[in-house]
Amino acid sequence: MWGRSNADKGTSTFRYQATSFSTGSVPSPGTLENMDTWGILGAANNSLQFIGHWTSVTNDAALIEKLLTSFFEHIHSFFHFFDMYLFVEDMNSHRTNFCTPLLVNAVLACAAAPLVGRNNNGHILGPSSLASHFYLEARKHWHAQEGQDSITRIQAAIILTYLLNQAGRDKVGMMFQQEALRIAHTLGLFHVEPPAYALLPPNGASLDNWIQHRSVTSWMLFNWQA
Repeated sequence: MWGRSNADKGTSTFRYQATSFSTGSVPSPGTLENMDTWGILGAANNSLQFIGHWTSVTNDAALIEKLLTSFFEHIHSFFHFFDMYLFVEDMNSHRTNFCTPLLVNAVLACAAAPLVGRNNNGHILGPSSLASHFYLEARKHWHAQEGQDSITRIQAAIILTYLLNQAGRDKVGMMFQQEALRIAHTLGLFHVEPPAYALLPPNGASLDNWIQHRSVTSWMLFNWQA
């Protein structure tokens, strides 16, 4: 089903050490409501262990901070793929109700797209590009979770669609988009009265947060197709 280019084949064994992109000291933690678009890594006590929980591509905390900051300020602020605060809270506490390795690597691949590098001839998903390695990691999680419908899978699918469109591979991106829409209908995101099971929050999530999670995603999909 899935068309594959070089960036789609296999899994990445790359480990990125990118001190040239470091941004200095990690900011001090604060409540999410008082963070300017940044503070995610600052809220983690052990940043390297924290990063390894979500991606195997790099253990460079400053690079991850820079990529996530860029994503939230320049991409997410326009498309609003998910609720940022729910994502951040789960990311900091290692929960996976609103944040998963698939979603994190999709976000990082999207954020890393501008860092093409001269060895990739301007190709966003060139074989040695940072975005390509995060993309491969996301694809690994995507295939490992096949058949496990979830809202975070919808969010990751649309982010990957955005990335692939930017890379000129919109046919592959359309496959992700179609899968996102299939899952959305299965989970009743567009139903006036969704099935009861779809409204049951998972362990550790409040009903209010779960409804917010669903609502933001359904509106994101509506706006994406508008």
